[in-house]
Amino acid sequence: MKKVLIITHWFPPMNMIASKRFGIMCRYFEKYGYRPYVLTTTAHKISGSGFLMDMQCTVEDEQITRIGRMGTGYVPKSFLFHVFHGVLNFFGIFLNTLTPEARGRYEKIKKEIDISRFQDIDIVIGTYPEIDSIYLAKYLSKKIGCPYIADIRDLIDFSDGIPEKYKHDVTLDIFIEKIVLRNASAIVPVTSGYKKILRERYPHKKIKVVYNGWENNVESSENRERAYGYKYLYYAGVIYQHRLESLMLLANCIKEVNDKEHIEFIIRSTGPAENDKKMKAMIKEEKLEGIVKVLEPEKEEKVRIEQENAYINVVLSTIYPDDGELMATIPGKVFELLPFTNPILAIVPEGSDVSKLLRATNKGIGTIDRKQIIDFILTSEGKYGGNDKVLFFSREKQAERYCRIMDGILAER
Repeated sequence: MKKVLIITHWFPPMNMIASKRFGIMCRYFEKYGYRPYVLTTTAHKISGSGFLMDMQCTVEDEQITRIGRMGTGYVPKSFLFHVFHGVLNFFGIFLNTLTPEARGRYEKIKKEIDISRFQDIDIVIGTYPEIDSIYLAKYLSKKIGCPYIADIRDLIDFSDGIPEKYKHDVTLDIFIEKIVLRNASAIVPVTSGYKKILRERYPHKKIKVVYNGWENNVESSENRERAYGYKYLYYAGVIYQHRLESLMLLANCIKEVNDKEHIEFIIRSTGPAENDKKMKAMIKEEKLEGIVKVLEPEKEEKVRIEQENAYINVVLSTIYPDDGELMATIPGKVFELLPFTNPILAIVPEGSDVSKLLRATNKGIGTIDRKQIIDFILTSEGKYGGNDKVLFFSREKQAERYCRIMDGILAER
């Protein structure tokens, strides 16, 4: 049995989509030849978010090393870092590759980690975000003498919610990323759109897609009553800044739908708090309170029941076709909705990876066209039940893909 060390900032018991990638996928690694070990932080409830601490861990405690506390701002000790970051601050430049928080965590873990625990590790995976996980994968692979994989859940290009006084210098971020990933044996992005972008950036790297997937523990929603006794569209998840526009586009379409049929829009937001305030103010301003209901975060079991019984499940993303990074993004929750029998409506341009996924699996549509949105809401019931391609996107299938990628890397050594 080979051994893989997974370095990730997000891991159970914190119950969020980022934790599920390896928090669930690790359940299947041993079946396909890899005993998983995890290097992560001590998770706790994050102020201002709705993420709960109730996710079951699939890895034994003795295989998990936790250093540092999630959300704690560890101050970097490096003099050179402080000098360089001071220059960035002076010019108002933001970089995902050089945040003080990530550098501080990297220094703390590098100082406290007992490398002797990992001497027999065969391969390392560092998952971004956050960038310190990639730094640590690079560092430990050199110390241990084994290859490492850069697992990419978001592109370095993406920034959301940075202070207005800063500007994200994407060109410099990519330049630094190339230095960090120079010795990576493979890059594993979570969408084919990401792969296309990364292939242009790294023409000679091994790049293989492993999707976020769904777990086969869902019940059929046939013959079940609606959770609230009426038809409703349903969204549960983070309200990022870029999702506010798509949310309001959908909400106003539902307002028109209600001229013909009473259908409501239920939102369970997990924050951040400042965007929740913006969302509620926009709903009030548009006089949508009777149609759109914003509810408190709930445990996963409750959310699952509400998703199963929804008339339509909703996915929110960018409404701009020229937003390359977000057009290539498939939020992890999309996969979790695939096994349900009800349709999925994604508010995102038709050429996006989300739209292609929903079309391929016959699970719904992605569109920003008001007429198409309204027609879909009024006519989609009983349609879009999915096809056999849904099975390909199970977490077990994706875990098997990951293990086969690792097999290929180790066979080349």
